[in-house]
Amino acid sequence: MSYDDVIVDESENYKSGEVFGFRELSMRQLSKVMTCMSQEMRPGFWIYSQSTNQQPQRLRYVGDSRQEFFNSLNVLHDVLKPKFDVVVKEKSKEIYEKIKALREETLKKQSKSSIEDYYEKKIEIYRELFQELCEFLDRLGWLEASSIEN
Repeated sequence: MSYDDVIVDESENYKSGEVFGFRELSMRQLSKVMTCMSQEMRPGFWIYSQSTNQQPQRLRYVGDSRQEFFNSLNVLHDVLKPKFDVVVKEKSKEIYEKIKALREETLKKQSKSSIEDYYEKKIEIYRELFQELCEFLDRLGWLEASSIEN
């Protein structure tokens, strides 16, 4: 294993000095994407409280779960990109072109319903990207079940 294949994460989630490779990093990001996909896809919103002077006060923002899904899948895509084969390179390019075209089409309309339609269509396109990445991981043999029994 070369130095470039090793990631050391000193954050609180890992033991200090824990080392893991490219495959484990990729599979952790895949798990993050799956967690995002398993949640309700909803826009972000503010949580307010009523203050003593009867003016609503913003307490905190709850993030847009759709954007979290898009971002986590983009990270998985970018992490895996150096390992891409010809098939997934072409499919990835096609999918990102669809996303760009959808964005441009929606910007021309700029209505509330077009934005809602945009997110619905974008989620479907990103699901297509997710499926392509899973097929790629399967071709690598990374989705094979491993036995914990000896």
